[in-house]
Amino acid sequence: MSMIHSPAFQGLSIEEQYFSLARGYLEGSRVLCEAMLSDDYAPQYSHTRVILHLCRHAVELFLKGAISTATKTPPPQTHHLANLVTEYERALPGAEFRFDIPFGIESPGTPDLFDDLVDSLHKTLDQRYRYPTDRNGKPFSEPAGFIPAMFMSDLDALSKAFLQVEFRLKKAVA
Repeated sequence: MSMIHSPAFQGLSIEEQYFSLARGYLEGSRVLCEAMLSDDYAPQYSHTRVILHLCRHAVELFLKGAISTATKTPPPQTHHLANLVTEYERALPGAEFRFDIPFGIESPGTPDLFDDLVDSLHKTLDQRYRYPTDRNGKPFSEPAGFIPAMFMSDLDALSKAFLQVEFRLKKAVA
């Protein structure tokens, strides 16, 4: 295998770099999930966190790239997906830009019976797939499960949505 160089990536706009990295993280999540399904990646709880983190980071980068493209401003400086979704929906209010995000992130107007619990989950989502504890040392001890075949369908839908939204967005700002 030959060395992979950065000039082509560096030649992209910052927004295109965000989209490119989002696709890369999403593909990494997909490859590991497929490997888990074929028993080439151990079906361990810790390994599921890696798959989820890669996907979650892909969503974060995609939202930041889309917001930046739509608003012609620098990408938001937050890791909080719920806040990014709110900014995304403000910047891109049309139905053609909507897509389902894994991790239970809902539109801002969606009522939830457990707002406090959901908010605390989302505030730590950037941490809970990477670390065993939050910033205060409190373990993430909620019960959690992972079904690789079901998550693959989420990854497939997300991959398709990324491509569709990116295409529509570039067309809308052109």
